[in-house]
Amino acid sequence: MRTYFFTLLVAACWGLAAGCKDGEAAGDDAPGTGGTRASAGSSGGAGNDGTTGAPDATGGSVSGGGTSTGGSAGAAGETSDACSFEVDAELSPAIPTVGIVTWSVAMDAIDEAIIEFGLTSTGFTLEAPVDLAAEEHRTLLLGMKGEREYAFRIVAKAGARTCRSDTFTLTTGPIANSLPSIQRQLLLENEVASGFIVSTTGLGGRGDARGPMAFILDAEGDVVWWTPAPSGAGSARMNWEGTEMWISAVNNGGVGGEMRRASMDGLDVEASVAGLEAAHHDFTVLPGGRIVTFMHREGGCSSIVQRDPDGTITDLIANVSALYEPVRDCHPNAIHYHPEDDSFTISDRNPNLFVKFSRTGELEWQFGGANALGPWMPGVWQVNHGHHLLENGNFLFFNNGVGAPASPVLEFALDPSAGTATEVWRYKSDKSSSTLGDVQRLPNGNTLVTYSNAGVIHEVNPDGELVQSLATGSLGYATHRPTLYGPPPR
Repeated sequence: MRTYFFTLLVAACWGLAAGCKDGEAAGDDAPGTGGTRASAGSSGGAGNDGTTGAPDATGGSVSGGGTSTGGSAGAAGETSDACSFEVDAELSPAIPTVGIVTWSVAMDAIDEAIIEFGLTSTGFTLEAPVDLAAEEHRTLLLGMKGEREYAFRIVAKAGARTCRSDTFTLTTGPIANSLPSIQRQLLLENEVASGFIVSTTGLGGRGDARGPMAFILDAEGDVVWWTPAPSGAGSARMNWEGTEMWISAVNNGGVGGEMRRASMDGLDVEASVAGLEAAHHDFTVLPGGRIVTFMHREGGCSSIVQRDPDGTITDLIANVSALYEPVRDCHPNAIHYHPEDDSFTISDRNPNLFVKFSRTGELEWQFGGANALGPWMPGVWQVNHGHHLLENGNFLFFNNGVGAPASPVLEFALDPSAGTATEVWRYKSDKSSSTLGDVQRLPNGNTLVTYSNAGVIHEVNPDGELVQSLATGSLGYATHRPTLYGPPPR
């Protein structure tokens, strides 16, 4: 653990009325342009004249190996006073790409705080929110590559007062040898969506001693986080609060299933979560540490259950046949929660359909299949898995096909009241996946397509052009996240 103790004499000066004048020094012998070495524990100089907000200004070295910086431009009326920080930083012994920062500051009634961090070569490109209720303000730095040097600083606010710590560095450890290698093909560099991809090693390709894994990739295809997973892991999702990773086995036959939970620092792992041995395929996360998943039921179709943090498991849907009529037998395989109206969508491959239903169990609509028990929108395809209900009401899904040489992605404009579904977009490559398979619309308008059995992820733009391809041996479902903090995007 690296411990830093210092006093920030002036973290920043800005504002329309009273900016720091050119050359005012906040640290020992540090000019306003941020130049020479400061005394250990003191900050560097403030920025130039603040009539339009002071720019960042770099100060000198401090004890512990960090580098102090001035503040960025702030809003009129903000001030920054003398602030004394105490900072401890270390890497997680379980996942050496995860930083653990604890800190305190001589500042009353902090309203909010963040830790800005990033590669020392690129600056602060990432941001970790601080839980002010956490002991010692313990905060994880997530999303860092292996064996790289990262810089971080703490920004704390109380009313109009802002304090910034000096800048410190952490060098991450190596990526585990047990992780799959990722081959990246980059075609349209300027169109790659920023963020991260959460996935697993899926159903195949991990029969060796390395074992199955859940992992996170950054936008460049580099592994930034990982943990061992159940055999045949199909789905991995961070909980709603972004503090844990949950991982489920596909468990298609209902024998030997497992749901696993791991804290994001890798120090608290619960294998075989009690009561979820019959869980299968997929699950979704809800606020308050809850998850909702499918459960095999003896002598009948699957149920949909909710597990609370205290371990209580309750049926939301005792039998999915209450929502739709299965063909042969039921095979629900993907589920997503929609907080805007407290509802869920699920996929079932056997009757080739999707349904949307409320938390209280009322069917809202059925898309595809036949013999609907409520509002119905017809659609004809064979086999479906991953899907994404978009904010505009359009529906995007992965169409596996049966023995098909390629698995297309289809987007439909749905009108439940009129009972119509109109295709508005599709993407088809030479890749396929007979099982699993996933799709997600990204914040920048691109689409993430996961060919699970082939172990290939395509990111394509709205024109259907391939932006980049990430390839490995096998994958489960995959979820893109713009950030590794807070609620999931779907």
